[in-house]
Amino acid sequence: DIKAQLRSDAIGVTVDPSGSSRDTGTTMQAAAFPCTTAGFGARGFRDADANQGVMEDTAPGMQVASKKVDGGYSIEFRLPWAAMPKVPKPGDTIGLNLVMYDGDQADARVGANISQSGLAWASFAWGGKQALPYLWPRVVLGK
Repeated sequence: DIKAQLRSDAIGVTVDPSGSSRDTGTTMQAAAFPCTTAGFGARGFRDADANQGVMEDTAPGMQVASKKVDGGYSIEFRLPWAAMPKVPKPGDTIGLNLVMYDGDQADARVGANISQSGLAWASFAWGGKQALPYLWPRVVLGK
């Protein structure tokens, strides 16, 4: 059930390539589970943006990888500019947020919502860490 990172252990990388989006319709909300019921190995997808689904269908060229480490896992993303709603250029200011979701119910059924907590770079007390791109941190792309 490779969708909805809010429900389980997952990492989200949200990008506002324009740096001025007011909602997630003009952003890329990529995420990955570090493993699935099929075994350990990351599975990537998009959720809560204008092009939702597994990465193979919604973000050609996107790659994710994970490996077990002491106490958890390490995960890597490759997000192609071409899969985003706008292709930024060197020197552009973009919105970028990283979100970690945690759920540790070992006996959960497939598709169950086991989310216990979430933490984001753009975290704030009243929520919305993944839904408000105008509050995401800004980064300037190198030239």
